[in-house]
Amino acid sequence: MKYAVWGAGKVGEWLKIAIERTGCQKEMEIVCFGDNNEALIGQKKDGLIVFSLNEIQKLYKSKEIDAIIIAVQNQHVADIAEQLVSGGILELYMLPYYIVGRKKICQLDIRSFLVKIDGSKPRLEYFEYHVCDHCNLNCKGCGHFCPLVKEPVFGDLNAYEKDLERLKELVWGVKRIRLMGGEPLLNPKLKDFIQITRSIFKDAMLKVVTNGLLIDKVDESLFDVMRENHCEFDISLYKPTNKMKHKIQAICDLYGVEYSISSLISEFFKVEDISGKQNKNNSFDLCMSKRCTFLRNGKISVCGIPQLIGTLNDAFGTEIYPSEQDIIDLYDKSLSGKDLIDRLNHPMDICRYCSDHVQKFKWSAGGADAKLSDWVIEDKYVPASLGDAYE
Repeated sequence: MKYAVWGAGKVGEWLKIAIERTGCQKEMEIVCFGDNNEALIGQKKDGLIVFSLNEIQKLYKSKEIDAIIIAVQNQHVADIAEQLVSGGILELYMLPYYIVGRKKICQLDIRSFLVKIDGSKPRLEYFEYHVCDHCNLNCKGCGHFCPLVKEPVFGDLNAYEKDLERLKELVWGVKRIRLMGGEPLLNPKLKDFIQITRSIFKDAMLKVVTNGLLIDKVDESLFDVMRENHCEFDISLYKPTNKMKHKIQAICDLYGVEYSISSLISEFFKVEDISGKQNKNNSFDLCMSKRCTFLRNGKISVCGIPQLIGTLNDAFGTEIYPSEQDIIDLYDKSLSGKDLIDRLNHPMDICRYCSDHVQKFKWSAGGADAKLSDWVIEDKYVPASLGDAYE
């Protein structure tokens, strides 16, 4: 097959070198580059001409090229794919983010890393999934209500795999996936969740969100699985984590697992207004969680609140219930990928239970004495029946 490489920068150059070095030119002949940068169009890159989009379209229609490999940074892939598809180019591939921008690409057999882009479907920006609901830190006012989970609750591995396969029917890829909780390192099957995620969504930036306190206690096979599946730690730096920050870094470096560490978290915030009298559009527009798409047991929602609020209701007798439209059934046969993305970009009815402003408070661990006021904003209407719980 004859390919054009979209992206005439270093990544595209390294991709061409990789194909030549690994001896697969007969299967993957790179015949030209394509780029939106007018300064590069018409120039030669490593002996090949850089063409504009219009010129690439003509070459594709005349069958002088069979497919295009997009060789750009992860955040630009979906936009470029949409641009190429709208121009009638349907045979598209991409390189995963963990290869793009790294010179080691030159030594790789690119064929095993290419991800097929189905231009008839959108790409999902993000989703997060609870590997477990419970936590070893239990932060006061935790946005996912973990201190209120009294017994261990683990994600269903089989249901998760089935859900990802269904999601793959609706979208061609996912830009970023975070496995979280609760504390995901409490789940003995975390390795399986990582492997399943990577096997289905090869393009995704995959991270395990953790407070890091158990990193020095997990089996070293977890690090092997993370490294092999290009999965990173996303470490939340709380005060207890900060005390062992250097140890955590040393362990990750030892096992070759990539990681990021947040700045020190000294404040949390609460937004819940149990009166339900907020303007849902205002709340959505100002919401910091509106892009925290949440997946759970065949359902997906704009954020985790619709699917997790039952924990607060059970603990304090609150009556905050999502509407039928707030939670999307992945197995609805009428659901398309476009419908899914559209619904995830609009307010939910339950947004009226979130204030359009937040109340900050000092972070602290331990949820044994959790009160409703840890989650509900003050100076708002509170039903008399909830007065004791609120106080």
